[in-house]
Amino acid sequence: SDRSLGNEVVITNAITNETYFENLTVSGSMNGAVRYTTCVMGAIDNFDGGAKNIQKTRNIKKTGNRTKKLKDCDTYMN
Repeated sequence: SDRSLGNEVVITNAITNETYFENLTVSGSMNGAVRYTTCVMGAIDNFDGGAKNIQKTRNIKKTGNRTKKLKDCDTYMN
């Protein structure tokens, strides 16, 4: 898979509203709408956005009133 280029971003205390991640491994606590494309998603708190062609490796906790969209996603979880 071409998801993630070995670059990892861990969000600890940032406003992520209207943020776009592509080709990264991402985890942490989000604060706003985020879009992920061709990413590896680790543990995500406050997911309130969309994801396309991602690989999910940990739990993703939803928040907010927006419609969450996941398209062409894989998971390697038990």
